[in-house]
Amino acid sequence: MNQLIKRSKQNEYSTFEEVDQALKTIAENDSTIEKQTAMMNKKIIAAKETHEPKITELQQSNKVLENQIHKFLKKKKSLFQSVRSKTLTYGVVGFRKSPKHLSKTPKVTWDTIADKFFDLFGSKYVVLKKKLDKDSVINALKKSELTIEEIERTGAKVVQIDREYYELTTSEANATGEAK
Repeated sequence: MNQLIKRSKQNEYSTFEEVDQALKTIAENDSTIEKQTAMMNKKIIAAKETHEPKITELQQSNKVLENQIHKFLKKKKSLFQSVRSKTLTYGVVGFRKSPKHLSKTPKVTWDTIADKFFDLFGSKYVVLKKKLDKDSVINALKKSELTIEEIERTGAKVVQIDREYYELTTSEANATGEAK
């Protein structure tokens, strides 16, 4: 520990010479901090230059592999009609249904749909500003209070997308990142 730090903990400065010595030490410390920071930054830049190309290559490889997995799953979608996922050695693949949401048909505005909902069902699914309460419509569909046909008569359509996915099983990888 610096002698000035020890001394400053014991008592306050009593002379300008002591204050001047403290200022000198601060300047020396700042200079050393700048040099150390510059050396550290050089090492960080060197490490980035060393490792970023490999990281970028691996990220690009993963994107290609993910696209191939998605294409494969789209081709094999018929195998997932009764079973939604398949567990493999290094992960799980399958399809997940997105939550149901309303989508409008082409050339129909949400205002037009809201007007038709209001005409057919009153304000039950339309907020007072005549804005369609899409969540309420989906909830009514789930409860069988509305049918898809009734919704489609308004110009809206119910959309539920089957999206492919994958998950990695991390317990199969060892510390070096290689599969066991």
